[in-house]
Amino acid sequence: MNNYTERVERNLEGFEAVSMGGCPGCDTCEIPKDADNYDGPEPYFSWSACEGCGSTLGGDRYPAHALADGRLVHLDMCADCLFYIANGEEPGS
Repeated sequence: MNNYTERVERNLEGFEAVSMGGCPGCDTCEIPKDADNYDGPEPYFSWSACEGCGSTLGGDRYPAHALADGRLVHLDMCADCLFYIANGEEPGS
């Protein structure tokens, strides 16, 4: 395990079923329930820390979700975490 994966594991500790993308019909994700051919929410630029790896570098953030004690939690993650969570692809590999 490298520093990146250790940070992600630590920051997501206690969360289950972490997944990338928005929820249809969710006001927080702003995706309409009847969205046909919807590719997902657009990323947005933020200086806020990524909730996956904790990076404080400014960059695009993407919606993600997880379960914590049976409730849905909304998260914002960087592009590196998007690919890591979705495909297991570590940055720089």
